[in-house]
Amino acid sequence: MTERQPHPAALVVGAVLRDARERRLVLPEESAALLGVLTETLFAIETGHRAIGARDITRLCLLYRTPEDAPALQKMAAVLPPLPTGSERPLGTAELLPGPVSDTLPGHGQRLAAVCRQATRLYMVTTWEVQPQLQTAEYARAMHQPPAALPGYPLPGPAEAMYALDESVITRASDSAGVMARQIAHLQRLRAQGVDIRVLPGLFPPGAMAELALPGGTLLIDRWHAPDYLRPGARQLPRSLAGPTVTGTDTDRRLACALDHYQRAAAAQSES
Repeated sequence: MTERQPHPAALVVGAVLRDARERRLVLPEESAALLGVLTETLFAIETGHRAIGARDITRLCLLYRTPEDAPALQKMAAVLPPLPTGSERPLGTAELLPGPVSDTLPGHGQRLAAVCRQATRLYMVTTWEVQPQLQTAEYARAMHQPPAALPGYPLPGPAEAMYALDESVITRASDSAGVMARQIAHLQRLRAQGVDIRVLPGLFPPGAMAELALPGGTLLIDRWHAPDYLRPGARQLPRSLAGPTVTGTDTDRRLACALDHYQRAAAAQSES
């Protein structure tokens, strides 16, 4: 029988808890003992296949020294069916709300980064801005966002990761030409290191989304900031309208042209 896809809330809660445990080097046996469950049950929670109550979320967050995450995880877990006392009932999509599940509380960026770290496959596509993993700190400040250099986001990401940007992201008018030039140079360095970055013309519909394969199932993310987490197929990811797949040479050419443009603009700005 095909295993059911967990609810987005269960996937996110489990991924954040597992990431915190691994970063604190806590053995799964220790976490399971704290909850009074088998290690297999802990793994089921971390992969989104078992429910977890608000009290146990608090206990794990205290163990992992991330108490600030407890309110957000409890809020997301609240959309799941209540877990009867003494029950370890599996979670499946058939009985759950379809989502989306929003994370708007403080620290949502760090929790999104935790979810990304747990992904085995990651596809991030944007028509708005450079993906957080690929941003320079000054670009993030110019975009009025927490700098990408803050602890959290994987750099560059899982082994199987692809970052697609609409061409307009690197060509739109900017008052900070120097910032854009250095950001594009950073993208070029990442590509030279083997990061799969693709600059595509005509991505549609507009937006910033991600598709992640987690150990427990697949998850869609709408927006990097105060993200919505959705089930697979709930939204259409931006796709290129340009026809054939864009080659690496196309991306390198577009980055080089954009870099030249912003370097010239930066020189003109400094002379004025």
